[in-house]
Amino acid sequence: MHPGERFTLGQYTFVFKGVAVKQGPNYVANQGELHVYRGEQDIATLRPQKRTYRVQSNPMTEAAIDAGFTRDLFVALGERRGEDGAWSIRIYIKPYIRWIWFGAVIMALGGFIAVTDRRYRVTAKKNNAAPGKSEISA
Repeated sequence: MHPGERFTLGQYTFVFKGVAVKQGPNYVANQGELHVYRGEQDIATLRPQKRTYRVQSNPMTEAAIDAGFTRDLFVALGERRGEDGAWSIRIYIKPYIRWIWFGAVIMALGGFIAVTDRRYRVTAKKNNAAPGKSEISA
């Protein structure tokens, strides 16, 4: 994408504003800026980074994520594509990602309820007592 270019994915429009160099505590980053619109409404500003840490020369990607109840918007800054300011950008819309974690909470709650159910403890006591066997005294 070039600065000022628009990309529409689903009901969202991503507008790439450009890339600026940012200094971190132990890294130098190229930070992109994308505005996200749904219709005419500005819903997010995402700032993904391509970081180079001072102790190593390998670039690392720091994705920008706008988390929502029914979707996550995920943007990662790729490589520079020439001298005209164009960058490769990966854009994903991940629907219902939060619901995966919510499902795990529901399963844990169900397990807790099962463990605290008195009927299971009574059955376990009955099964431990071996019926029909008598103790022999010497």
